[in-house]
Amino acid sequence: MRNPVFNRRKGLLSRAVPVALLAATVFCSSAPPEEQAPAVEADLPSITWQTFDSGLLEQAQQEGRPVIVYFHADWCVPCIELDRYTFSDPSVVESAESFIRTKVDWTEYASVDAQMEPGAALLKEQYTVYALPTIIFLDAEGNEAADSRVIGHLDPEDFILQMERALPAG
Repeated sequence: MRNPVFNRRKGLLSRAVPVALLAATVFCSSAPPEEQAPAVEADLPSITWQTFDSGLLEQAQQEGRPVIVYFHADWCVPCIELDRYTFSDPSVVESAESFIRTKVDWTEYASVDAQMEPGAALLKEQYTVYALPTIIFLDAEGNEAADSRVIGHLDPEDFILQMERALPAG
């Protein structure tokens, strides 16, 4: 007669050992974190963003400048990719100088109790922003530039095209 306790232990061990071996293989074969992704150099240029303030839209109107509004969150992976790869590209940085550049931070807004700054909440509703990252391009009057909205990650070349599309003709 077979011992049921022994058979149960043998069954557990026969399933646990392959899982443990697989975990050990993955752990031992993975590269250290610093080797998994290319490091971003601290001295690379990057777009300088201002924290959203409704006064920036008034400033844009007074100066006759277009605006880039970047809705982002610290936990948003495509936002991190934009910051790391697109917004640090020297051509993007140079092209963005024509715009007033502002970020609307949704990092805390995703929690149930958090309140978005009233002007930013109004902007979110006014321009129907539901996904992150969302980048909208506004003219000096606050009108969204046609066919220029960005939702998700874009490489530097495509982002430059979106900025060009948003600039006033002339």
